[in-house]
Amino acid sequence: MGVTFVLFVGLAAGHFGMAIEPHVLTFLRDFGLILFIFFIGLQVGPSFFSSFKSARHHPQWACCRCHCALHLGDDFALGTHSGPD
Repeated sequence: MGVTFVLFVGLAAGHFGMAIEPHVLTFLRDFGLILFIFFIGLQVGPSFFSSFKSARHHPQWACCRCHCALHLGDDFALGTHSGPD
């Protein structure tokens, strides 16, 4: 009885016509997404950041810098930077 059991219970409930109110369904969907991203970060985060320490010029480091620079440049060019007024 693990994650697979939860999946099958949800499938069975939907098959037999169990209906959930829309605002509860929206909350559960958003909460599930938040938990998913949080636990993926817990699992992958330590190895991702430790790779920055091991190699200064690692491709992940270069990709991260380019990504940040491009998005920061877009924000300033479009005037959407949310800095102090």
